[in-house]
Amino acid sequence: MALKGSPITVGTAQTTLVTMPSNKEGAVHGLQIGNTTGSNINISFTYTDSSASADVSFLTTTVSGNSTFTFSKPINLNGNDAIKASASQSGLVAIASVFEDTTVNVASLSAAGEYTATVTYNFGDLVTDGNGNTFLSTFDGNVNRGIGNSSAFQTFASKGDTGSISANPTLVNPVLSGDFTTSSGNFDIDPATQIVEIKGNGSDTEGQIQLNCHANSHGQIIKAQPHSEGVTNTSLLPKGASSTLVSEAGTATLTNKTFDVVNDADGNLRDIPLSTKVSGNYTLAIGDVGNQVTINSANVTVTVPTGVFAVGDIVSLVSVNGCTATLACTAVNAVKAGDLAATALHTLDANGVASIMFSYTADLAVLTGNIS
Repeated sequence: MALKGSPITVGTAQTTLVTMPSNKEGAVHGLQIGNTTGSNINISFTYTDSSASADVSFLTTTVSGNSTFTFSKPINLNGNDAIKASASQSGLVAIASVFEDTTVNVASLSAAGEYTATVTYNFGDLVTDGNGNTFLSTFDGNVNRGIGNSSAFQTFASKGDTGSISANPTLVNPVLSGDFTTSSGNFDIDPATQIVEIKGNGSDTEGQIQLNCHANSHGQIIKAQPHSEGVTNTSLLPKGASSTLVSEAGTATLTNKTFDVVNDADGNLRDIPLSTKVSGNYTLAIGDVGNQVTINSANVTVTVPTGVFAVGDIVSLVSVNGCTATLACTAVNAVKAGDLAATALHTLDANGVASIMFSYTADLAVLTGNIS
């Protein structure tokens, strides 16, 4: 509590002697009226009851010339209550000593929702106007006064304007929510490294970007390789006109593409890699498929086994140094291209090149090249 007061000149017009702040309560002690003239002056006092929004005349008295009139008892005031006075002539001076509660009872604040005219509010009730503004009821029994009435409701908080982040702000570990939009144009991101990094969760989920359809009912995700792959690389988007990326899982038709070097497990598909060099009798093996078997000694027999190769497998044979070789096909049906019947033994000509292709069934071989 605080005791304060100051001289106030009272004339014929109504003058406010004391007004209690809206968020406080207190009492007037020792209200004195001094007459500085030699004649008697009449004075009338009015009490403003903020809860009733009305002025009530409660005392009219005469202050003798060169004398002082003093209230014998304190006058209690609630928030926005006031004491006013007017005199029959000038020459009066009032001094009001006021005990005023300087603390706000935060514990008494109570959220009361959006304002309704039929609801009775008490001091400390907080109401909203539906537009983001909050008001404090200044007294008990506050009903149907309207939140635009400053004597009934004091502004507690006002809705702020929609703002924007100033240029070049520094945000440290911000937590953001909601959608980010621009009033026009693209949403530009300009990091110093020109890299926007989407982190994984540190345990089991890789960084991802989801691109939604226009209805935001489904989307496609661009996702990093798993941590176990240990992959760090750069993927460039296709050059040229607008196009669609080709999936390794889906079916697609490639158009207007030129292949440079195509490789499989055996190497460049434009090459026929060397599988083995044969200087003695040799039985073809599954590892010879797609490769060449080179014969560099005379009187060598190359045997074609059964149950080893599959339909579509191809083995190439090459003889060098003027050597010939016998191709033994007793376990399979081997037909020289253009012949009507299979033959068990065939000859690879000197410095000849031939291919064995397994067609229709795994044990039906067609021979092409320098075969006799």
